[in-house]
Amino acid sequence: MRNIIWKVLKWGFGLYILTFLAEWLLDIPVFTSYKDFLLFIKKLLQDWWDWALITGATVYACRNIVEIKYDTQERIREIRFISEIERYQNTPYISPLFFYYLTNPPQSYSMNGFKEIDNRFYQKVINAFRDRVYINAHYTEEKPFERPSVFKLIGVTDLLLTLAIFSVTLGWFSAIVISGNLFTGWERFSIPVIIYFSLYVSMKMQAYVEMRYSIVDRVLYSYYGEPEPRIRWIKLLPNEDRGDIILKVWEAERERRQRHTFLVQNRPVPDVIEQFTNPAIAAFPYPSIHLPDWVEQAEIFFEEKQNQWATESAKAASRSSNVVPFNKKLRKHF
Repeated sequence: MRNIIWKVLKWGFGLYILTFLAEWLLDIPVFTSYKDFLLFIKKLLQDWWDWALITGATVYACRNIVEIKYDTQERIREIRFISEIERYQNTPYISPLFFYYLTNPPQSYSMNGFKEIDNRFYQKVINAFRDRVYINAHYTEEKPFERPSVFKLIGVTDLLLTLAIFSVTLGWFSAIVISGNLFTGWERFSIPVIIYFSLYVSMKMQAYVEMRYSIVDRVLYSYYGEPEPRIRWIKLLPNEDRGDIILKVWEAERERRQRHTFLVQNRPVPDVIEQFTNPAIAAFPYPSIHLPDWVEQAEIFFEEKQNQWATESAKAASRSSNVVPFNKKLRKHF
């Protein structure tokens, strides 16, 4: 905004000098016309200064309002990712959403170029993968825990803040409309605040709706062809097909991110990238290219757990079939 005002003043002063010289030297009445134009602008500002101020303040306050939506989506995505890791931590499987992120690097929600090249979410995904993939975990559960509700992902604090801002905005706007001074009294100077808060709530609500589970489930079902596939961690080692895919995707994403960094920074993009300078680029997906020494024992342990879970499932089914419903027992006595 300051740059715009400075440019207007600079161009206005420059035209003042040029038109004065043109009329003085060439006897062309451009300076007189320019002064008349300035007088017209002056009168316009005198009559409409309040609405010019209101409009300018509104535009300035709301210029980046959509970033509230994007920042909210980023926060919910990260919380959901952490919750997915926790759900599967006692199982031999990786979360389908986790694996989807590994093979489809998530990008920034924001369209801002600098935010795009500095987005760290894929970097966090790779770091979480590195911390887990070479660990010979002694899992205890066959199935993951239930996933948390969307409201838990959003957070009570964020929901209450959005509700409070909506309530204040609605009450404030209603009071001004009832008073009848929305366009004539001093209350009109609160219009930028009302519009900002209204758009704030709108951006928040859009973020909540677009981050619901049904959208994620549709994407995952389209990708896997089933609701929640079981992908074992050991099948993600670098010698496996899925591990090779993770490596190739990482390499492609690393080069894409660096090329985009050059473009955003207005620097020439080389044909072959030799130096990767963007600090948001993810590290190599594996702690080491060498396989861990527990791979064979992991297969044996998995088979033992599979047999154990099958036995426990059969016993549970047997106990369930031997239970006589209470209403049937009553019929025998009556």
